Amino acid sequence: MGRANQDSWFRKLKRKHKDHWEQVFASIDNEALRIKVACLVFWDCYWQGDNDDWSIHKRLMSQYTPSVELNHTQDELASALHWLGYPIELAKERVKCPKCCTFDCCNKEKEKDERRR
Repeated sequence: MGRANQDSWFRKLKRKHKDHWEQVFASIDNEALRIKVACLVFWDCYWQGDNDDWSIHKRLMSQYTPSVELNHTQDELASALHWLGYPIELAKERVKCPKCCTFDCCNKEKEKDERRR
């Protein structure tokens, strides 16, 4: 993905859903997936001084617990992010657990990856 695309995808995503975030998140049936998607969108698109309304994101983020990670698959998360407007390559990258993660769900994913090698 070119530099211009890397810098503009989140602006397009924010414009597309600006006044409709509540409906967008309500259309995600899996509650854990809805919470995780809200977290990622906020982390990826918010910056200080931003005048957009992030209250729905913050409300969903406040519901985050480690168990959220156990109630959706990486493929479901990547699909939801892509459906929202993330470039597919970025969506697939964003669903990966950080190397420093200690959640059981991430450790299970890492174990699967290691067994495949």
